[in-house]
Amino acid sequence: GGGSEAGAIGETLETVFLDTLAPAGASYSGPVTGSATLFAGTPYVLIVSGTFSAWSAVSWLTVCGGTPETTPVFASPGGDNGSVGMDAAWIFAWPTASTTYCPNGTSIGPAPRALGNVVEISIDDGATYNATRPRETSFVSGHVYRFDVPTGADHRAHFRGLPGLYGKLQIVIAKGS
Repeated sequence: GGGSEAGAIGETLETVFLDTLAPAGASYSGPVTGSATLFAGTPYVLIVSGTFSAWSAVSWLTVCGGTPETTPVFASPGGDNGSVGMDAAWIFAWPTASTTYCPNGTSIGPAPRALGNVVEISIDDGATYNATRPRETSFVSGHVYRFDVPTGADHRAHFRGLPGLYGKLQIVIAKGS
């Protein structure tokens, strides 16, 4: 038998869903807490998939940049679940209603564009949260990204994310190497 490949993904510990549907004015969606303990000294990998929207379904009637998808990969119960343009690492479409990406009705540039801090993780029972950065450095059309967690801290993982109006992100927690 050979050695493990660096960055390999091992045993899956659990899957949690972070619903981006957040109350109006909220700074974050979530948090959601896993049930598995992430042990100190053990590396982990998060496999995050899904899409969401920061804008209402009706906002997507006028697209300013990129090409939205018609529905989120994982719908939010209670959300209006229209078109989407964001995933765990990138914004790939935005409506004219976006004052950030479409000021004065003009797109700020081509899509996709990298997003920062879409998902944050806490390994100290929610006391502090840290940004995650995907291994993948370019947009993935299937919306699946891998994030390394260098070590656990003998606590369960807590996750929070960018607030949205609908769409959930699936977070698979696996042992890394």
